[in-house]
Amino acid sequence: MVIVTNTDFTSNALADLGVTVIRTPINKTYTGNGDEIRSSGTPENITVIFHRRNITFEQKEEGLKKNMDGYIMTSPSQTINRDDLITYNYEIFRVISIMERGVVGSVKVYKYCELQLTE
Repeated sequence: MVIVTNTDFTSNALADLGVTVIRTPINKTYTGNGDEIRSSGTPENITVIFHRRNITFEQKEEGLKKNMDGYIMTSPSQTINRDDLITYNYEIFRVISIMERGVVGSVKVYKYCELQLTE
């Protein structure tokens, strides 16, 4: 039986298909009355597999909802948080969700992050 690990992802798929993007962390602080204040952290270059999708919309009860505009896959050890900004080819995307993906039990092979284009 062959067990897939995150090393298989980083040394094969990420090494072969990876591109460099800029990750800008977004820091959130709250004022005394509960208002959220966002500020940008220090940008860093990270290696990801990047996939850009065509813009699609989904009909919901409350109206049209824009679906994700792309996604990235990266090493499970890579720090990435919801609302971080990803810059690639002069386009800026916001991370809208993060899922750790694996094949068995607690083995995490990669992080899958959905992105939405900022406007």
